Amino acid sequence: MDGTEKLYNYLTSELPNQVDFKDLYNFCFSLFCTLDILPEKLRSLKITTDVLALTVMKISKSKNIREYSNKSDWIEQIEGFLKFENNYPNHENARILLETN
Repeated sequence: MDGTEKLYNYLTSELPNQVDFKDLYNFCFSLFCTLDILPEKLRSLKITTDVLALTVMKISKSKNIREYSNKSDWIEQIEGFLKFENNYPNHENARILLETN
């Protein structure tokens, strides 16, 4: 099982059924910055931009989130995360999102 599949399987089982774009965006941004929001067993995964974009794309489709529904859209979002000087993810909200299911 590759990193995308492991990450996707974990996240679809842990994320709430109702996730909006804003929360998914923050979650993706948080994962881009740190793997500390994941359980220890998943922190060794090699989560590249490609893996993260593909995983979040699949989640957005499964959660019926229409914004940024393909991989290239999410790659653009990931590349854009750090373009703004004061743009920081809310890691605590990302952790809470995993704990709400």
